[in-house]
Amino acid sequence: MKTRFFKQLLTTIAVGAISIGSAQAATAGALISAADEQPMARVGTGFGINSFRGFNTNAATQYVIDGAAIAGEPLPSQMGLGTRVNALLDASTNATVTEGNALTVFIDNALIGPISAITPQFKVLGQALTITSDTVLVDIPANNLSALQVGQVLEVAGQIDANNSFVATRIALKQSVNNWRLTGYLTAANSGSSTASIGSQAISFTGIAPSDCPATLIPGLYVEVRATPITPFAANQLINTVTRLHCGAPTPPGTPGAPAAVDGLVSAVTEPPATEFKVNNLTISYAPTTFFRNGNSEDIDLGVRVEVEGIYVDASNIAATKIRFIRPTQRFQANLLPSDVVPNVSVTVFGKVIKFTPQTRDEDGIAANGLSALAAVEVRTYSDSAGNLYATRIRDRGNIRPDRFKLAGAAGDIVVLTSFKIVGVNVNTGTSAFFNASGQSITPAAFYNELTPERMVEISSATYDAGSNTLSGGDVAFIDDVFANRAGIANAVNNALVSGTLTEVALDAVFAAGFE
Repeated sequence: MKTRFFKQLLTTIAVGAISIGSAQAATAGALISAADEQPMARVGTGFGINSFRGFNTNAATQYVIDGAAIAGEPLPSQMGLGTRVNALLDASTNATVTEGNALTVFIDNALIGPISAITPQFKVLGQALTITSDTVLVDIPANNLSALQVGQVLEVAGQIDANNSFVATRIALKQSVNNWRLTGYLTAANSGSSTASIGSQAISFTGIAPSDCPATLIPGLYVEVRATPITPFAANQLINTVTRLHCGAPTPPGTPGAPAAVDGLVSAVTEPPATEFKVNNLTISYAPTTFFRNGNSEDIDLGVRVEVEGIYVDASNIAATKIRFIRPTQRFQANLLPSDVVPNVSVTVFGKVIKFTPQTRDEDGIAANGLSALAAVEVRTYSDSAGNLYATRIRDRGNIRPDRFKLAGAAGDIVVLTSFKIVGVNVNTGTSAFFNASGQSITPAAFYNELTPERMVEISSATYDAGSNTLSGGDVAFIDDVFANRAGIANAVNNALVSGTLTEVALDAVFAAGFE
């Protein structure tokens, strides 16, 4: 990777106001510990994925952008921070899922096209976007999405949900593009009339032979569509300028026996005691020895973003050794009033505003319709780096009781033998019973001896005082793995595949040459 690329990319970093981690992570093959959760510093020429994985590039590295191979190096506008990438590692370099030389880098933008709606839900080409404080904004006036207008063209990278909504990792404003790009799952298809729909966006592919697709298109197929831009373009207008329709998968298939570190949104899950779930096209299995970070198996739910490290059993099945929730998870349960819910916007629990997103599961219609009376409600959430909370699921939990309050999440502000906080909510443990992660009763001293900041804990069967925003009594338990040593992946040499979000770049090449 030449210095020119890094000079341009440094400018992108300054615009995006992204900081680069400085703590060195342990190499793959070492025992899993708290050190593995520290951001990896980029040394040498290359890039980082998901903050914990750093890879080198060289003259042999090949790049494929949105399905098309390119000569030379990608521009920062094509491979800036927040871009979605899949990296196939060079087996000859003793590659692991945390380091090695990148043989091929697949750079992927999920959407390229006009804004079709801004309120109440931001959409591009009819596909709903979840935008958080972690979304990298590029060339957006004043970094303020409210400055945008319907019809302006955006380039969007992110993870796709099963309902064709996206958690956006990067959004760039484009002044002009030669092609639109739309990826997602077919929600309707008619091969006879050469028409289909991806979410709410209808397309016509008359005269276009779908590639790598079955003879008959059916709903549920993952497709990539390219089209010539239409000007002017109205929201939900039929796209009849399609130049390509290709069937594929959000994540490239893996090599049996090869290691992998892939991330995405949970797309299918079976209620416990199931031991597997889906991330896009991949089936993930886990075992009692699987290491969880930022949550546990109960937090595996539709729309939740996870990173999975493990070994390919076959091309589409991974046996997980480690599952990390990209953002910390929380679980709330409380008695809520109708005024606590703003339909299609948010719910307030323990004084915390929790936003609804296109990924929020709402089987009981609470997010869509609100509450008609006082009710016990459970809300599962995740938080972004700015502390904003987003609902992944909301459920009616039946009859209200004064001692049915519950909260789970990362501990903070610990006062030994007395209290701690979860997302700023006070937890008074003076009359609580204590349990370890295996459900065994332990003493208060044993609990607090093990409790550290960011350790995942839960208080259940508690009472709640709104005046002091305090949960008291009940049962207090650990709900995640201790940072105990668990064997990691060693000697991962068989074409390891790593997918995720570009989070870091190497800058030493810039400074070695003298940055101007």
